[in-house]
Amino acid sequence: MKLLISGGTGLVGEEIVLDLIKKGHEVRVLTRNPKKAQNLPVLAYYWDAKDKIDEKAFEDLDVVIHLAGESISKLPWTKTQKQKILNSRVEGTNLIKNTINKVCTKPVAVVSASAVGVYGDKKDQKLTEESETGSGFLASVVKAWEASWEGLDKKHRLCIYRLGIVISRKGGFLNLFEKLFRQGVGGPIGGSQYLPWVALDDVAKAFVEASLNESFSGVYNLCSEAPITQSELCKKMAKRTQMWSLPPVPKFLVTPILGDMKELLVFSQRAYPERLLSQNFSFKYNDIDQVFDDEFSHASCRRLNAVQWVPYLIEDVFEFFSSEKNLERITPKFLNFKVVSMSTENIEQGSEIKYKMKIHGIPASWTTTIAVWNPPHEFVDNQKSGPYKKWYHIHKFEQLAGGTLLYDEVHFKLPMGFLGEIFGGLLVEKDVKTIFKYRQKIISELFPSS
Repeated sequence: MKLLISGGTGLVGEEIVLDLIKKGHEVRVLTRNPKKAQNLPVLAYYWDAKDKIDEKAFEDLDVVIHLAGESISKLPWTKTQKQKILNSRVEGTNLIKNTINKVCTKPVAVVSASAVGVYGDKKDQKLTEESETGSGFLASVVKAWEASWEGLDKKHRLCIYRLGIVISRKGGFLNLFEKLFRQGVGGPIGGSQYLPWVALDDVAKAFVEASLNESFSGVYNLCSEAPITQSELCKKMAKRTQMWSLPPVPKFLVTPILGDMKELLVFSQRAYPERLLSQNFSFKYNDIDQVFDDEFSHASCRRLNAVQWVPYLIEDVFEFFSSEKNLERITPKFLNFKVVSMSTENIEQGSEIKYKMKIHGIPASWTTTIAVWNPPHEFVDNQKSGPYKKWYHIHKFEQLAGGTLLYDEVHFKLPMGFLGEIFGGLLVEKDVKTIFKYRQKIISELFPSS
């Protein structure tokens, strides 16, 4: 099948894209930055949600998935930012709807994102798809967003997912929430309000299933059966990060200061996925502890991820990484990274590699052991001695769409306990992200598209 996705390079979009490609489908993405899409095996088409779109992206389509919209996590919510949040959803949806009506002569399935924010603040009321919508800024935005699909030609099947908070350490809410705790400022505001959540894996699964299964139509709550209160979530995050949770802050102290932004922190939505369950949709995660067990697989370590696709065979790509000297080529120059010695002639299980580098100008020595060596699919380097309390770097390689998907996952922990977390954690995260970005640039140059 041929599928087109707006927002395909974002947190949710990337997961859906990879799932669909692994199932053998052709995926196209609408993006304002086609270069960003080069990290995925997709066909990229330019659009601007206001008024520009490449109609070629819609030719001979089977499915349109619409995810794009201005992030609500960009703070503060000024009058201008609130207008961006609304306009990006309404204008973008109208543009896609009108283009579908104009270009798509055969019926297509349309699967659109929405949000449980449409219900407003409903305390502990159980909210199904039949529940009344609410009031507030976010509720008004979501109602306008969903209403924008009115006028879609009736021959096209429309499915709208009202998402809860997407749980993944790769980005979004959980990523920001974890940062607050690691800086020592995490804690509940009020605490009794419900937070409807859904694991990233289940979001991708639901969008793919609705795309391919004609029985899906209308509005669905896309969230776990077991919403959690803010107080409960704070306790779990404190435990996973091995940091403290501050005492609850009364709602009345913060609502005058936050304005409409209070909706993100004090509104309660006990949403329930009644329609999905009635269609026998099976969630991978029903308990948030199950998600956290996977997301925090290395105790209280921080975690960073990076994904990149190159149009070369897995054997050729893995061979490049099989040489320890090539690590120098893909590491930023400012680190002065050099391989000093290796305990074996070639990299293998148990190889011990010694490096020297400079971290913000300070000389450092580092020794890692190859804890896993499974060519051409995976290897893991584990710090034996060096600047971190723990450093565990997983490199995975997967043959995909005639090329190779490279997946990096770094788990690290700083020395000095909570002092290291508070004063060094964000700095190291920034450094690692810079390294990942540099590596992707160099790898793209070494393994270019033809």
